[in-house]
Amino acid sequence: MTTLQKTLITGAVAVLAGIGIYEARHAATLQSQVQALQKQQAPLTDQIQQLQRERDVAANQLSALADEFSRVKGNSSELLKLRGEVTRLRKDAAAAASTAKDAKDFQSDMAQILSNTPPIRTFVATTMAIAAWDQTILTGGWRTPSGKRAIVLTSLQPGDDGQQVTINSKVLEFAEDASKSLGLAQYNIDGQTSTKAHKLSADQLEAILKAAKDSGGAEILASPSVITTSGRQAQVQIVDMHQTPSGEKYSTGPILNFMPTISPDGQSVQMVIVAQLNYPLLPPQK
Repeated sequence: MTTLQKTLITGAVAVLAGIGIYEARHAATLQSQVQALQKQQAPLTDQIQQLQRERDVAANQLSALADEFSRVKGNSSELLKLRGEVTRLRKDAAAAASTAKDAKDFQSDMAQILSNTPPIRTFVATTMAIAAWDQTILTGGWRTPSGKRAIVLTSLQPGDDGQQVTINSKVLEFAEDASKSLGLAQYNIDGQTSTKAHKLSADQLEAILKAAKDSGGAEILASPSVITTSGRQAQVQIVDMHQTPSGEKYSTGPILNFMPTISPDGQSVQMVIVAQLNYPLLPPQK
C-alpha cells in the first residue's frame, strides 16, 4: 500500500468517524435537552394555577375594598388608608397577571421545542478492521430503548475484476436474556457509541445465525447488501420516514456506511464502518 493510499484511508476514517461521533453526540444532546425540558414542564401548570388563584384573590379583595371605600368615603383618614390599600392590591394583581402570562408563554415555547424534536435515540458504531474474505465484522452491542440489544454483522465477497467488493450486512436484535445463549453477551456495550470491532469466523457466524433463528428472542431487522469498489465509499439505508407534530421530518432504522480497501495481495480487506441506528422513543406519526 502506497503512502498516498494510507493517507487517503486515514483521512476517510477520520471523516467517517467524525460523522458517527457527531451524530451520536447531537442525538444525545437533543435527548438530554428534551428530558430537561420535560422535567421543567411538570411544575409549570401548578405554578400557573397558583398565580391565577392569587390574581383572583387580589381581584376579590379589590371588589371588597371598593365597597368599603363607598361606605367610609366620609372619613378622610380611613379613606386615605383604603386608597393606599387599593393601589397596592392593583399592583399585586398586575404583577400576578404578568407572571402568569410569562409562565404561559414559556410553557408554549417549551411545547414548541418539544414538538420540533424528533422522538428518536441514535446509536453509532465507528470502526476500522482488517478482515479476510471468509470473516465477518461485528459492531454494536447497544442496548435499545426497548431493552433489547442490537448488533451489525458485515461480511465481504470479492468481485470478478479484483477491485469489486460485495458487502452483505445484517442488523440483529435480541433480548437481553438471550445474549448468553446466542454467545453475544461478550459484545454488549454501555452507552450509544462504540469504536469496537470483532472478527468472526464463518463457523461462528453460522452458529450465531442458527441460534438466532432457533431462538424466540432474536430477530434480523434488516439484511441490506451493496456493491462497491476498493477505496470507494458506499451507503445503504433501510429507514422509515416520519414527521414531528410541527412537520419536521426524521427517519428510523439503520444507516450503514462502508469503505473497503482491498490489500495488494487481494487476500484481505481493510473496512471502515460507520453504522447508525435510529430507534423511536414514541410511536412515530407518519
